[in-house]
Amino acid sequence: MKKISILCGPSGSGKTRYAKEQTQRKVKVIQYASVEKCSNDLVKNFQVFIRNYDTLILDAPFSNQKDYESMYLIMQGKEVKIEFIVFDSSLDTCAWNNRYRSHTSNVHEIDIPNITNMPHAVVTHKTTKRKSGYDLFKDKFNLPDQITSMSWSLGGTWADCWGNVSTASPSSQPVSFVEFDELLEKICPDITFLKYKRIYNELVDIDDNVESDYYGGSITYAKYRCNSGALYRLLDELGLLDDEFKEGK
Repeated sequence: MKKISILCGPSGSGKTRYAKEQTQRKVKVIQYASVEKCSNDLVKNFQVFIRNYDTLILDAPFSNQKDYESMYLIMQGKEVKIEFIVFDSSLDTCAWNNRYRSHTSNVHEIDIPNITNMPHAVVTHKTTKRKSGYDLFKDKFNLPDQITSMSWSLGGTWADCWGNVSTASPSSQPVSFVEFDELLEKICPDITFLKYKRIYNELVDIDDNVESDYYGGSITYAKYRCNSGALYRLLDELGLLDDEFKEGK
């Protein structure tokens, strides 16, 4: 049977992280800024969702019994299993997890779904984890897993439908990893040159990939890159992290 999972929990309780981890085939995660938008979209596109996916996960600011019942009514009578996933968390933990998420509102309690009058609905519980120092570090500086530069061309060939083939000239390699330098200036503006060089030499490398066109041409592109996790660990080792980002603080 197809399943609709509704994520319930305060801001910072881990709903979005859980949603991002659901990468199985035939699972669709949809995030909404409001319950109203979620309801309208579900009414309009329910059959499309169910036809294409086995599980639909809804991440919206559900917080009270009225929200839960409105979602249930949309799906009532349809051949789907309805699951309310409740993230059990203290407000202190949620506030900690939200401290660098500027787009979130104040943390507040939510109601636990009462499914007494909701046949075929179930409630499951998950425990909220307190974010690590590394997660807070990524939040504050808005970091992806890999910090990268703009790419440049190493050259190659291009072709067209008339059989023409020509050489694509390489472009100039940037003399510095500007994005990396700007990030370090934000994190540790007083870093010494020797520490900067150690971090750069240990962590920065060049990644390349080939892009091929339909007619057989291919061009290689390169970019500077640095792993965020490795940067966090080396900054900690060198004493360049603020205490708020250190594990156990």
